[in-house]
Amino acid sequence: MAESSRQSLTAIHRQKLYDAKFAKADKVLRKRVREVHTATRARALDYADLDVEKAERLLRLFLETEEPKGDSKRRREDGGDEGRRKHRRRRHKSSRHGGRGVGDVEGGDDAFGKYGVLRESDLNGDRRTEFILWAADEKKVEVENLARWEEKKLFGEFMDLYNTATMPSDKYYDLDAWRQRQARARAMDAKAGAGVERVAFNDEEERKRELELERSSQRNKKIEAARRDLLASGKLAMMKEQERLRAAQQVAYKTGDMKQARDIADILRPDEKDQVEFDVKSGQYRKKSKLNL
Repeated sequence: MAESSRQSLTAIHRQKLYDAKFAKADKVLRKRVREVHTATRARALDYADLDVEKAERLLRLFLETEEPKGDSKRRREDGGDEGRRKHRRRRHKSSRHGGRGVGDVEGGDDAFGKYGVLRESDLNGDRRTEFILWAADEKKVEVENLARWEEKKLFGEFMDLYNTATMPSDKYYDLDAWRQRQARARAMDAKAGAGVERVAFNDEEERKRELELERSSQRNKKIEAARRDLLASGKLAMMKEQERLRAAQQVAYKTGDMKQARDIADILRPDEKDQVEFDVKSGQYRKKSKLNL
């Protein structure tokens, strides 16, 4: 009984903390995006895990898909009393259900998350190839040439389009499935005898480009894996220490401190008697000589 009571108090405390964070985030978001309903703003914050920047991007995208108010007003005026009655009924129905949500973008209620939901942790996940292809086609950039922060920022834009099902082409959702659909369509065209040579040529060029993008994706994964291995084994720290020692050696040569320069050279190119080793914890080489750098 006591254990259950403690768990209940913990849950209440967590809820209070969440409510406080939510209220703070909602206040900021309300100042940035005033045009949306309270329930819509709440759903955006909930999906974005109270990340105001991410929630704002979702709401901006949602507003872009909304019908301009002037067009809606003109249609109601053209419809006369009947149009006004229908508008009142729609408004009443919307208020009963708490207003429209982020998912109510063009394409229906199921548009949001229709092809799944990507998160920032999926940067190197199953949709990596689609992301690289989208960046090359739509943004005219090579992902492998971007800095890490630039890649994350670009993936955030790709992620928003993916989650709201507003990509300019279906191939950016699932490239393999898109290829299969294209192959079936080409097979039907070939069977009908319509434009066989042109389709084959376009298919070959498209396939070459996709293979190149896939190879680029594999190279990125190998580079990332090598970087993790370096960090894990301490090799990166060792390489940095070697660079530091080389710089100190150059200073010693320039100032005429030849003993210091020779000691550094012994560390960088030790023989069997020196017994030099790299200490991962301190990030420095350990040697019997009393070199202090």
